[in-house]
Amino acid sequence: MDRTPALEELLPSLPPVFFEQIVKDIPTDAWMSAFHDIPTLRDAVWEGLSTKPDKWPRLFPQPGPRSRLLRALRAGGSALEEILNVWGLENLPVVAFLEMLDREFLLDNLGSIKDLVGPERFVAGLYLLGRLEDPGFSGKIDEEFWHCAVSEETVEPLVPFGHILKNLLERFPGARPWLGRIGAVPAEAAAPGPMPDDVREPAGRLHREEERRKKVELKLEKTRVEHERLQGEITRVRGENEELRKNLSEWENNFNRRVEEALDLRREEWHARFRMDEVRPLEDAARRLDSVLKRAERAFELQRQADDQYGVVPAVRRQLLQVVLHLKEIERIYADSLMVHPEVSRVKDALVKERKRLLQLPGIEKVLRAEPSLAVAADLREHVHLLDAAPENLPRIVQLQSIVTRLADMELIEDAQPLQDDLRRKNRQIMEALYDSFHPPQEALPANRSPRNLDEFVRSGEGKKYDVYVDGYNILLKLQHAGGGTRPPSLAAHREAFIEAACAKASLFRKVFMVFDGVEDSRDLRRNVEIVYTDKSRGNTADTAIIQMIRRRKDSLALLVTRDLEIIRATENRVFALIDPYHFYTFVFDVYPPAGR
Repeated sequence: MDRTPALEELLPSLPPVFFEQIVKDIPTDAWMSAFHDIPTLRDAVWEGLSTKPDKWPRLFPQPGPRSRLLRALRAGGSALEEILNVWGLENLPVVAFLEMLDREFLLDNLGSIKDLVGPERFVAGLYLLGRLEDPGFSGKIDEEFWHCAVSEETVEPLVPFGHILKNLLERFPGARPWLGRIGAVPAEAAAPGPMPDDVREPAGRLHREEERRKKVELKLEKTRVEHERLQGEITRVRGENEELRKNLSEWENNFNRRVEEALDLRREEWHARFRMDEVRPLEDAARRLDSVLKRAERAFELQRQADDQYGVVPAVRRQLLQVVLHLKEIERIYADSLMVHPEVSRVKDALVKERKRLLQLPGIEKVLRAEPSLAVAADLREHVHLLDAAPENLPRIVQLQSIVTRLADMELIEDAQPLQDDLRRKNRQIMEALYDSFHPPQEALPANRSPRNLDEFVRSGEGKKYDVYVDGYNILLKLQHAGGGTRPPSLAAHREAFIEAACAKASLFRKVFMVFDGVEDSRDLRRNVEIVYTDKSRGNTADTAIIQMIRRRKDSLALLVTRDLEIIRATENRVFALIDPYHFYTFVFDVYPPAGR
């Protein structure tokens, strides 16, 4: 059994006489049984003494075991609670008497009933009945509580019981033996017959009891009247409180309303006071902004007129370069021709004047400063020779071919043919490596799923009806070592260049989905290109993502860029056509495969 909170809080204040009374009220044989049933109590009392149970009854009355027992009980714990249960079994009349009484009756007559049964037994009985947890009882157990003073008022709560028993005997004289069994009538008076004169109740005592009864009834009547008066007072006070609460609520509402009205009035005053000061700067700022915008429009118009009159840097550079080239051609004519046509001389004079005019244009230093210095053919050939045959160098080769052609047309490079041959050779090396990387000997594609001609398909405008699904690493991983260079390019940098090139061509399709294996699931949208990264560590691969995306479509307006047979077989009935990764890569980078591929 767990110790109740009330007993645990009350334990330090219990006097020694409480424990002594508990020990005294329990017979020796009950103590012997308790020692057998409670090992902790047995060890506390008999440790170091004789442990033979047949010697306990003889040793128990001695001071040693008694003092140990009292010390163990004052320590509390489960032993005290079990001993209180034993005490209750041995003192059932006391417990039954307290249980029979109503709580309010016990509280009103606590002092008399405590003195009647004894404060120690009263506390023990309240604990066994579970009433020690009631603050009404535990709050009255103080130092004064343990003083017992028996007087005439002690038996006053039992006067009604005495009258009831008296009336019972008057109505049923034969009940006297029964009352003798419960101790209500002395045993010698339980036999039938007239009572001796010396034991008859004196008339004066009956008179006193009658007087007490009348006093009790008078007190009860006064209490009832006082209770009714207090109830009326409570009702009146509650009504007043309700009225005050109602008035307070109305006052608060009126006060809040007046405060809001005052605040609104003050806001309106401040708003009216500073309205002009606030509006005037705004109007001035608006006028200044309009004026600045108009000046900007006028300035842009004047600049357009100046550009029309004087030209812009690229146009002037192109004009100056053309004038220089034509003058060089006239110089060649003057040097090589036997007869110079007069028109050539007139054109020469006009070109000289035009060059002089261009060189006198305001800001011509921008044109001359921005003009790049041209490398000689030998330097360019060395640069081309040093380029790795890597896929990312394809755009660079194409740009160099265009530049060399333009320089050769302007005769700024002598003998450009070897350089152009070197560029064509490097381009073919890269394209051969690309083709071999994309098309190693492997299982043939499914029937009727051959790649279409992508360039013709796009030029027809049909591509804008279709979505393109690109297996990104199916392309990039094949390109990593395609050129055989000593330092493979960064896969991340190659991927970003590939994405940028695809974004530049994405307007030719409805939408482009580029799917890569990654370290976590994410999506990035650039115009109409959606870049998808899958979390491969969780089993979500790019191949699975492409298959799921295509299978979720309700139409077959899809183009698939891969050579992965697993993806092709899983989606062959859901796509319009396959695009060879080799063709798609050369398409987005604006390079073209060599003839025969």
